Amino acid sequence: MSSPLPDVIRDFERVPANIVAQAAEFQPAILADVAGRRGALDGRIKALRPRMKLAGTAITVEVRPGDNLMIHAAIAMAKPGDVLVIDGKGDLSSALMGTIMMTACRQLGIAGVVMDGACRDSIEIDEMDYPVFSVGTNPNGPTKSIGILGYSPEEKVYTYYGVDNTNMTMASVPKGTVQGDTWTYNDEGTMGGQKFKTRVTIK
Repeated sequence: MSSPLPDVIRDFERVPANIVAQAAEFQPAILADVAGRRGALDGRIKALRPRMKLAGTAITVEVRPGDNLMIHAAIAMAKPGDVLVIDGKGDLSSALMGTIMMTACRQLGIAGVVMDGACRDSIEIDEMDYPVFSVGTNPNGPTKSIGILGYSPEEKVYTYYGVDNTNMTMASVPKGTVQGDTWTYNDEGTMGGQKFKTRVTIK
């Protein structure tokens, strides 16, 4: 039985630079025709400005709506000439990238960014003349959320550690106990201004 693919593929075969240069000479419609008139991204994803264009090897990233942590990882792994292609689930409630990250991309030689999501600082990005394609814009900033689940076999207690850059603090919340293959925990939250408590059982 083959091993599952890793969550982060650190290296892969890239399109040769000479082929990228040749492809860049053609209009996208011609390339789409050659590809059987299939394979282009949804028309919702548009250039911030009509003059923007780019070509390169795609380095793909999948993120949760509004969470750009893995985009930072992709930028660190990208090579000059790569294009960041981000699946942001089409979310427009907050931006995934802005001027700071776009400037870093440009300095690293990343050819441009394509995202199924929102960006911000669109005027500054336009002034940079850096190619960015997105579904839209939103001034709300992104988050970088990490969740780590720990287990103490002595106490039979699971503990959830949350890291969120909105307040840059570490929270440690015991979530409950385990008996056999069953995990039971109590939780609290707020919805519509009203506090509520829940008891969850996972088997």
